Amino acid sequence: MTYEDVLSFCEEQDVRFIRLSYFDIYGRQKNVSVLPTELKRAFTEGISFDASAIDGFLDEVHSDLFLFPDPNTMSILPWRSMDGSVIRMYCDIQYPDGTPFERDVRYILRKAVKKAKEMGIREEDILDFSANISPLGLPEHIRQAMVKAIDQTINYPDPDCSRLKEAISKEDAVSETKIACGNGGADLLYRLAFGLQPKKVLLPAPAFVEYEEALSAAGAQIEYYRMTEDFIIKEDILEQITEDTDFVVICNPNNPTGILTERERILRILERAEKTKTFVLVDECFLEICKNEKEYTVKPFIEKYEHLIILKSFTKLYAIPGVRLGYILAGSEKVIERVNRAGQAWSVSHIAQCAGVAALADNIYKEKVIDTVAEELAYMKKEFYKLPVVLYDGAANYLFFRTPEITDLDKQLEGHGIMIRNCSNYENLGRDYWRVAVKAHEENKKLIKALRMILKGEE
Repeated sequence: MTYEDVLSFCEEQDVRFIRLSYFDIYGRQKNVSVLPTELKRAFTEGISFDASAIDGFLDEVHSDLFLFPDPNTMSILPWRSMDGSVIRMYCDIQYPDGTPFERDVRYILRKAVKKAKEMGIREEDILDFSANISPLGLPEHIRQAMVKAIDQTINYPDPDCSRLKEAISKEDAVSETKIACGNGGADLLYRLAFGLQPKKVLLPAPAFVEYEEALSAAGAQIEYYRMTEDFIIKEDILEQITEDTDFVVICNPNNPTGILTERERILRILERAEKTKTFVLVDECFLEICKNEKEYTVKPFIEKYEHLIILKSFTKLYAIPGVRLGYILAGSEKVIERVNRAGQAWSVSHIAQCAGVAALADNIYKEKVIDTVAEELAYMKKEFYKLPVVLYDGAANYLFFRTPEITDLDKQLEGHGIMIRNCSNYENLGRDYWRVAVKAHEENKKLIKALRMILKGEE
């Protein structure tokens, strides 16, 4: 896509403003909004911003840097569809003379790929432990369903996701009227934020960064429940849920720690929330990969608690992040109505809907993923306990650990063709916290070997 294509799209689709997104040195997303009349200048001359106000950019002598949007990253932000369209593009950061800004995260990633190539590591051979998806890859029955669906893409997708909702209803034992489907979990977070318009939100810290980004974008005031060093949600969270609290998020298991919150504790949170009329979003996107899902899920209580909302995603379990498919269950049909109104029509493609139906029709793959993750998680924990790291006992398909005073582990692993997730952009975490995915056994062995070399000096 060229910048001329984007300009034409803005004119045809009544785009009201454009969000130009970039990242600070810690991976935290920042945004600058411009009007369509400024977009051509953004592409040709860049949009200046004050770098001295951005974490990690503080020592800039000449504080002005310029954002140049990448037209190939354009996406529609659907929650403002009733008041004109809004689009987003990710940007490259440049100095006034046009040279790349060396702390631009996109520039750093390009350099990492280039470095790997120079070391003889092909781009396709880089091991990405930063993304937590199924180690078994795309299941064949879903691939076939998506291929078969291509011929029907000449028609608009079903805006009600009827077949998909029917399949979800059967799988989760929830009425179809209490299900809303979306273009991935992130889409649904933004639609919840703009549909419910909470004024005061309580978030655990640390937790998935997108919660705060979505809710803040809708104007919410964020308050944190700061977990102590064991990263366990305790009873004292109830003290922070008051009549002024509109929305609470519980991620179970937590992202990035992988630590589970006991169902009884979540039920006590829900009891408190019913009294204060506070919505509680329980994110169970990673829970279905855990061996003991049934002991922790709150799906059986969706009819009991009017203020309960559960977020689910097909991304992690079925290895289809590029398809974008998720859904929510809500105790109140009014929540579903408001979420649906906050999103654009046809937000879930026909291919995505068919992928979801196929996924729910076959539990064999799911069982294989759960067994594989459990086996590899046990193996990785055993090996990590031999390393000079602080490992937290998570239950998800990723490990969370700390390397006290070692803040460049990701850079050192790049030399081995391995990418991991630095967690410094999570609230309440420092620069020596890390998260790695559970992958296939041979890949996990390569990670362990590289960590031994870096942390223990083994050959």
